[in-house]
Amino acid sequence: MTEDMTGFLLDQFEILADAPGGVQRLRELILQLAVTGRLGTGDEGDESAALLLNKIQSEKEVLLSKRKIKIKVISELPQIISLKYSIPKNWHWYRLGDIVFFQEGPGIRNWQFRKEGVKLLNVGNFVNGHLILENTDKYISEEEFYEKYQHFKIEEGDLLFASSGGSWGKTAWFVDPGYFVILNTSTIRLNFYSKTFEPRYLQLFIQCGHFKRQMELQLVGMQPNFGSTHLSRVYIPLPPIPEQKRIVEKVDSLMALFDDLEAKQTQKHSSLVKLGTGSLNSLQQSTTEDELIRWWGHIQMNFGLIFDCVENVKTLRQRILELAVRGMLGTTDDKDEPALLLIKAIKQIHSTTSTNSKINRHLESNNHCNDYPFSIPNNWTWVKFGELIHDLKYGTSQKCDYTIEGVPVLRIPNISEGTLNFQDLKYGVLSAKEVLEYKLEKGDLLFIRSNGSVSLVGRAALVPYNLDSYAYAGYLVRAKLYKQHLSPEFILQVLNSQFTREQIEIPIRTTSGVKNINSKEISRILLPLPPLAEQQRIVKKVDNLMALCDHLEQRLEHRSHSAISLSNATIQQIIGIT
Repeated sequence: MTEDMTGFLLDQFEILADAPGGVQRLRELILQLAVTGRLGTGDEGDESAALLLNKIQSEKEVLLSKRKIKIKVISELPQIISLKYSIPKNWHWYRLGDIVFFQEGPGIRNWQFRKEGVKLLNVGNFVNGHLILENTDKYISEEEFYEKYQHFKIEEGDLLFASSGGSWGKTAWFVDPGYFVILNTSTIRLNFYSKTFEPRYLQLFIQCGHFKRQMELQLVGMQPNFGSTHLSRVYIPLPPIPEQKRIVEKVDSLMALFDDLEAKQTQKHSSLVKLGTGSLNSLQQSTTEDELIRWWGHIQMNFGLIFDCVENVKTLRQRILELAVRGMLGTTDDKDEPALLLIKAIKQIHSTTSTNSKINRHLESNNHCNDYPFSIPNNWTWVKFGELIHDLKYGTSQKCDYTIEGVPVLRIPNISEGTLNFQDLKYGVLSAKEVLEYKLEKGDLLFIRSNGSVSLVGRAALVPYNLDSYAYAGYLVRAKLYKQHLSPEFILQVLNSQFTREQIEIPIRTTSGVKNINSKEISRILLPLPPLAEQQRIVKKVDNLMALCDHLEQRLEHRSHSAISLSNATIQQIIGIT
């Protein structure tokens, strides 16, 4: 590659950088170009790298002796050899072990660990290209170090490599911390045998995609676990020593450019999210109609800018629900029958038909307060969720499995974003009485009552139609609404609002132990209730606004896919230039 290649790359810079993940892809592209000799750093006057092996032989022997390492003959892999590509004439392909010293850590056992002594390196110490030795506290005794492990002591300038698990491939340079540190399981140190070589070129190679592909071809099983044998089969394209240094300088200058670009992109995105969050929060916090109209106008004037990122669209969804439960979506009609009359009618039915003693007990012990969290329209009222239901029942405790022939049993995975899905069903053997007891009807709500994730506890789904032949599992709770007086869709919207989620999540966050919500807590959730006619208008209005959000997200997703496609085409064009 000539200098013109760098110019072409910079000409396409904006296309590549603006795609999702574009800056990271630029970094990967630069590394690929660097190790293929296509960054315009070549000089035909440089001495061929093919002559370097004989020159480093004495340094190689000294280092191998010092580290007590014997070179083993490792068979080559044809599929790795096939990955070799064309390189400049004065470059040379070497087996990594021919020019690079590498040593993996010993297998230190748990019984050898001490609370003080000589520190052991751990994959957890690799953080963003640096070593944070304070992250771990494993040691071996000084006596054992001097007796067995002195040759594993890490030295200033060693390139360290995490070789297993999710950390594999991470690298960092060792800077002497003022105390001894030795290699440990899943860590490897590497260095060129000769100090005349440019060590940073070795790091660039290990970070590039070509090295990773060679290692992954040797992967056995799902869990990465690499060692000296795998490294011995790797081939490295080696430039002449002067060009190694020029490549590192060129890569450093380009990476600095990308770092600056990434910082600007992050700042721009942060400002955009801040603008959207601030505008939408101000809209929600409006206390007068004039203030509400003013903030809607501000958002409309800046609509294209504010909703140019997914985060703001997600915030818009939440603010729509918040405005809905406050009666601020323009759906109020003073002619509607007051919601208090709904509650009066429900109480009359409840007093004569409800047999759920849990609901009755929870409501009797929990009178309404007079200090409500926000104001609502005059014909709305505040209620407890328990006042709106005539039954609240935990699910079956019967064993369920995929292979059982029986009744389909809905579980936590079947609840997603307020709806039920039937993709992952288990089955249980239930009696006829239990089938009747746990059947689900259109308009019922199913709550998740227990989960490891706080954000899922108390989430509900609406049963879309009668499910007479279905049951539900013990981690779910079924609530039956007085549907003749209520819109189940509206109640679900209120339950999904931030106002309700805070009632559910804040007590959980401050309570140790299992994350759950019980029937008492569900019954006592405070809700704002509009007249039935307005409930229905709100549902329609919210559905229309959520459809707008869907459109905004689809537009952003389409633009993202288009940008990635254009970026991929540009990268292929760059790679294809010779």
